[in-house]
Amino acid sequence: MLYRIHFAESVSGLSVGDAVKFRGVDIGTVKAMSLDRPTPRLVQVDVALRKDAPVKTDTKASLKLKGITGVVFIELDGAAREGRPWLR
Repeated sequence: MLYRIHFAESVSGLSVGDAVKFRGVDIGTVKAMSLDRPTPRLVQVDVALRKDAPVKTDTKASLKLKGITGVVFIELDGAAREGRPWLR
C-alpha cells in the first residue's frame, strides 16, 4: 500500500529505495520524495508498505541512522491496540 509522510525536518541522507521499518522490522521502501507544493517547508515522502503493516492513526514516522554508517531509514512506531486503522 502507498502512504505519504510529511516531514518538517530535513530528509538529507534519505534516498528512493531506502528502508521503512516498524520497530526495526523491514515493512517497505521509499518510493518518491519532493517538496510539498502548498507548504514548501514540508517534505513529502511516498512509501510503499506491506499490506500487513500495522499502520494506524497514531503511527508516527521518524528518521533514524543505521549505526555509524550515515545510512538513513524511516522508522514507524505506534499502532496501539486501541488505535483506529488508517483508511486509504
